[in-house]
Amino acid sequence: MNSSILQGQGSVVLMPVWTLKSCFEHFGAKQKNQRWSWSGRSDDGAIVVVTLWKDILKVSNGVAEYDAFGHDAEKWIDKVGNRERLDNLKWALSHCDGIFRGIITVARDTETRPREIQECFPYQARMKIHALNEATGEFKACSISV
Repeated sequence: MNSSILQGQGSVVLMPVWTLKSCFEHFGAKQKNQRWSWSGRSDDGAIVVVTLWKDILKVSNGVAEYDAFGHDAEKWIDKVGNRERLDNLKWALSHCDGIFRGIITVARDTETRPREIQECFPYQARMKIHALNEATGEFKACSISV
């Protein structure tokens, strides 16, 4: 992880700059491919990590909800990253009680397809899968207390 300097009000603060790879490593997980992986898993399979677009993640009353249903699925359904993510979400359901860790990804432009990541960072809340369409890879998950 690199660092950037944030200056203001006469003080200097060193802020971490995360890469997608360092976010996965933060949770002890690996991507299969740094160019197209949208998810990853730890070597022992105990931790699943999934990227979550910040503009799709909604927080209300302290609970985060990520609902990937109805977000241009036809444009990403056949992508290899989606297929791998679907496998990892199914793994989380069968081996991790549906729980995964998230990486918040901020889109450079939310209207452009394919999206490009402007910045990313590990999301500290654990997420639990509540719905998964195994044909498309669309899913819904909410943050949980641990």
